[in-house]
Amino acid sequence: MAPDWLRRAFGWWGRGHARKLILGGLDGLHVSGLDAAKAEIARRPVIFAANHSAWWDGVLMVALNERMGVDSRVLMDSKRMRDFPWFQAFGAVPLDRTATGKSHADLARAAAHLNGPGRCLWIFPQGKHRSPNLRPLGLRSGVQVVSEATEAAVVPVAIRYEFQELAVPGAFVHFGPAVEPGPELLPRLEQALIDGLHHITAGLDAPEARFELLLPGRPPGGLGSAALRQMWNLFARGGQRA
Repeated sequence: MAPDWLRRAFGWWGRGHARKLILGGLDGLHVSGLDAAKAEIARRPVIFAANHSAWWDGVLMVALNERMGVDSRVLMDSKRMRDFPWFQAFGAVPLDRTATGKSHADLARAAAHLNGPGRCLWIFPQGKHRSPNLRPLGLRSGVQVVSEATEAAVVPVAIRYEFQELAVPGAFVHFGPAVEPGPELLPRLEQALIDGLHHITAGLDAPEARFELLLPGRPPGGLGSAALRQMWNLFARGGQRA
């Protein structure tokens, strides 16, 4: 177990690094439903259950946690966590899927964090990257196990990456209404995530009206386009004088 000072140092660095990655590598982080999610977590513990389509998902989670100011944990495959142990700084809890007993013990340890308002646990219940267009989504049962153990609300988090004006995609995130614990949680959560993905697609015609721009993205064109624009203007003025 890493000392607290090391986790704090890596956490401080990681939050800044996540912002830099989004600012330099995406066409912005666009979010809807964030205020409702913050209100939900202010009154009870919450499981954020998100679809998992890209490496960027973890980066977005760090930025979203910072904006919400929550005490967060995230379930992470134990093999991957051995390769990236510094994810402990972001509250990563290892999940060993090699045996049912081990996975249930890890889920119980993660559930213990959900002991009051202001606390949340991120779960990517698909367990691996899958296109958001595939159906069914392929949700695994871990989220059901944690929900039954804690009675925490399950907030669906739909994530899509969409190209618009730039050569890089924008990240679009929708926090949906909470799915209450109980029987048939997985099919209800699946439908809520699908609804959230449809909400994002429908909002792309007017993203400035449907989404809050949480972080801006890479400036259009970058330095290369700026240099070409200056060269064009220079030679165009010369041609006009001639």
